[in-house]
Amino acid sequence: MGEYRQHRLDNLYKEWNLANAFKDSMVNIIANKNTQTGRCLGIDQSGALIVENPADGSRFKVFGGEVSLRGVA
Repeated sequence: MGEYRQHRLDNLYKEWNLANAFKDSMVNIIANKNTQTGRCLGIDQSGALIVENPADGSRFKVFGGEVSLRGVA
């Protein structure tokens, strides 16, 4: 917790990405009643989840809140 208080995610996001169980996997992002599907690329320094759109390769960011991340079956 001290690391986060001192440096925010500047160092921790790299560790999180190394331990990311969904790295390069197809995932569903569920927020309210909306679902988006894409390839999980990890998080950035702000903590936003970076997801790649499989249709065109564009990337979008998902920020916290009431969001569920699930692997695609």
